[in-house]
Amino acid sequence: MTVLDTRFLAGMIVGGSLLGAGLLLGGLSSPRQQPVPQGAPPAAAAAPVAETLRARNIEIVDELGTVVLAIGSNDDGGAISVRDRMGKTVLLASAAARGGMFVVSGVEGNVAFNVAAGPGGGAVTIRNALGQAAVDLAADANGGAIAVMAGDGKPAARIESLATSGGTITAFNSAGSQSLQLFSDVSGSGVIESYGPKGSPLISLASTVGGHGRITTYSGPDRPLVTLTSSAEHEGQVYTHGPNGEPLIALGTRPAAAQGGVAGALKPGGPSLRIFNQTGNAVVTLEPNDKGEGEIGVWRNDASGKTFTP
Repeated sequence: MTVLDTRFLAGMIVGGSLLGAGLLLGGLSSPRQQPVPQGAPPAAAAAPVAETLRARNIEIVDELGTVVLAIGSNDDGGAISVRDRMGKTVLLASAAARGGMFVVSGVEGNVAFNVAAGPGGGAVTIRNALGQAAVDLAADANGGAIAVMAGDGKPAARIESLATSGGTITAFNSAGSQSLQLFSDVSGSGVIESYGPKGSPLISLASTVGGHGRITTYSGPDRPLVTLTSSAEHEGQVYTHGPNGEPLIALGTRPAAAQGGVAGALKPGGPSLRIFNQTGNAVVTLEPNDKGEGEIGVWRNDASGKTFTP
């Protein structure tokens, strides 16, 4: 073997030894990494919860950016506005000058229903499709009241409580004037009154001071035409009146007279027909006398005159 071959062989052996050592050292210094198991990602830390949120206005929007809920303030306090998908307010709750207010609106934007605090207490208004008041419910110092309006906004009916008497029901005509009223008077008796187109009284069904029934027709305020009533002795009476309320004819009874010989006993006065002049004085009387005979009396303005009997 030549010297050249010997040197080549020795170089191969030394190179192989260095390569093996390098591989061994590399294997010791860089161990094989094991794959990490794939599990659930670590949970995110919970966001802190604020105890108080302070803002001038808060708006909630839908996916298109339209405001559907707004919380803010007005001159009287807080306000909450709930809106539809077009951004129109359909429900509003807010503070008002006299307390709270709650308003519900229709799809056209007109108010349909509102509740508020008024001077005498709560007030509720129900409105038609045009936003005009149709029914009002309110409380005042005397109690409660319900008002029903016609389609043109004029009053149609009303139920209320009056401090001087009691409950009252009023019906109105198409012009908004009262046409019928049912109420209780100061004596506690029921009264029914009907009125003309301009609100002047026509017929009244009421009672007398003594508690007897009375029917009166009118030509105008405080101008009775015919009155049907009863005397204290439960005897029927009819009165007719002139255009200004002055008496014309009275068909009734004479006042009862004391019955002789019986203490406290009264003798019925009997029927009486009286005719009055323009000044309201009876000038002709037709009635039975104490003997049961017919008697006609003719009288002057000073009540002097004479009577005629059979």
